[in-house]
Amino acid sequence: MDPIANLTAIRTVWDQRAMWVVEARNQGIPWDQIADAIGLSRQTVINLHHNASRNSTQTGVR
Repeated sequence: MDPIANLTAIRTVWDQRAMWVVEARNQGIPWDQIADAIGLSRQTVINLHHNASRNSTQTGVR
């Protein structure tokens, strides 16, 4: 697999995790539970949520 395809695959997985985090927070699930469920640290989950929320606002998807 070429490096660009690898990066694209990683980005796809990362974007999917960000969507799960936003969905989970919208349902009121605590940060720690989300982090445990997807295997990331609490701070990484918070950062994912922050970045996903900011990006969706900038693109008008919110």
